[in-house]
Formats: sequence, C-alpha cells, structure tokens
Amino acid sequence: MADERIIQSSQSPLNKTFADKFLFIFELPEALKKLQTKPDGTISKKALQWSIVKAEVPNINIKAGEANYAGGTLHYSTHTKSPYDPFKVTFKIDSNYLNYFTIYEWINFIYGETEGRFDQDNLTKSESFSAYAVPVSIVGLDEYNEPVIQWIFTYAFPTDLSAISLDYTSTDEIEFSATFVFSQMRIRNILQDNLKS
Repeated sequence: MADERIIQSSQSPLNKTFADKFLFIFELPEALKKLQTKPDGTISKKALQWSIVKAEVPNINIKAGEANYAGGTLHYSTHTKSPYDPFKVTFKIDSNYLNYFTIYEWINFIYGETEGRFDQDNLTKSESFSAYAVPVSIVGLDEYNEPVIQWIFTYAFPTDLSAISLDYTSTDEIEFSATFVFSQMRIRNILQDNLKS
C-alpha cells in the first residue's frame, strides 16, 4: 500500500529532466539559404532551432570614471559600455552533421577557403555586413520545457568553428563549438512578458 502511494504521488518539478534546457535559434542569412545542405538540395527557410550543450553568455560591463574628491575617490558613470566579448556555444553534432556543416558554410561564405574571398560562390550581390550578420537567440527553458528567458544578439555571425575529435573507440557523442561576435545584446524575461499580456 505504501509503495502504491509513492508511485502515484506527483513528481517534484526539481526532479524533471534537464535535457535540452537551452536552445539556439536563428535564421540563416538569405544568401546561405541557397546552399545545398540537405539531401533534397534545400535548407530550411524558417528559423533553425538547435539544442545546446552549453553556452557562455558574455558579461555586461559599463565604464566608470573617477575623480579625486575630499581626499578620496568619487566614482561616476561615463554612460558608455565596453564592447561585448564574443560568445561561444557548444553543440552535439547531429547524425547528419547538419548543424556543424551549416556553421562551416556560414564561415566559408564570409571568407571562402577555395578562393580566399567573401562570397566566392556569388550567392549575393551585397557586400554589406547585413548579408552575413543576423539576429540569434539563446533561450532558456524551465523544468516543463517552457521558455522563460531569452538572450537576443543583433548582427551576429560566427568567427570560429572548433576542432572536433573523430574517435571510433569513444562512446561519447561528438561535440563542437562555434564562437560568435555581435553588436548588441538584449535580455528578455519571457515569463514576465507573458504575465503582462
């Protein structure tokens, strides 16, 4: 009887699975949508959503000035912000290597490995950074897999694709990291926004 009561009791939210608790969401630049990255020769024109192993969200730093005052130091805000550091995201490679290949093609579009120049395949007529820089987001999920927080990075693009370890003797899933630079970051409290609406 006691065992039956334990089985029927509700599960604590803290005991729920923590798999896929962070998502990386972005839409490829228009030119990259023309690349052949699927067996049928197309790539999703909708926003891509990948699970994240881990991510390093950059620190936020505003600059302070100082002035000597009454034998001490007075600190004040200069109302300026230090440039953001790049952020790194780590993924598990999917079974078709599609997420790894997508980031590779994105970098290769910016600086082609064959000819050593931007857009070597002439996928776009624009040389503006908006041809390769797009908004990307990292979304945190709660214990019920509902989105609660979102980091939004404007004009982001990858600058580094990590080495990967190909080891037949290993039972671990293959992981890779991509480093992104961006212009601005905004943090959105999705839970609070939903309560307001």
